[in-house]
Amino acid sequence: MLSFQNNEEALDYLTEQNTEAYLFPDLTEALTGIVESGEGKPLALYDVEKIVQILMDRDGMDYAGAVDFFYYNIYGLGERPGSPRFLFRISNFCGERIPAGEE
Repeated sequence: MLSFQNNEEALDYLTEQNTEAYLFPDLTEALTGIVESGEGKPLALYDVEKIVQILMDRDGMDYAGAVDFFYYNIYGLGERPGSPRFLFRISNFCGERIPAGEE
């Protein structure tokens, strides 16, 4: 089982083990795990909820703008060799849950 002290170590591992791995260094806090591709190569797993929160906190976006940005600019990159995977939490994406204060 893989074990890392922090997300930077996980990024280093991904870079060393899969030169095709597409990473988002400015979203390192949202890196939540590593999964294997169909070819057995490691890929980054990012938490969508954390990405949206980073975009809101760091870039001053509102919830809807952060979600739109994620879908168009990050998730919208499509399926390519080395593309990261994304964790969509059921509790957050079964319905459009809007954070308190954003109604």
